[in-house]
Amino acid sequence: MIKKVIELRTCIACRTHKHKSEFIRIVRDTNGNFSIDSRGKIQGHGAYLCKNLECLKRAKKSHGLDRAFKSKVDSTIYDAIESILQN
Repeated sequence: MIKKVIELRTCIACRTHKHKSEFIRIVRDTNGNFSIDSRGKIQGHGAYLCKNLECLKRAKKSHGLDRAFKSKVDSTIYDAIESILQN
């Protein structure tokens, strides 16, 4: 019998472990550009954030994305995530 591996990821704000489909993935590509990966397939370094506004606020306050990527993340990424969560 083959066991299926469940891919767990960690939220950068609250540090909870969940299945990767329960997160929003933010990606930095090889050119250093940041984007939101809705399908989870874009190549590059990724960071995961829960799909709620509290985790977004916590990540924004603690500069969670900056720490995850070890570089400055533009505030437009936070605004884009917020617009996704409010819809």
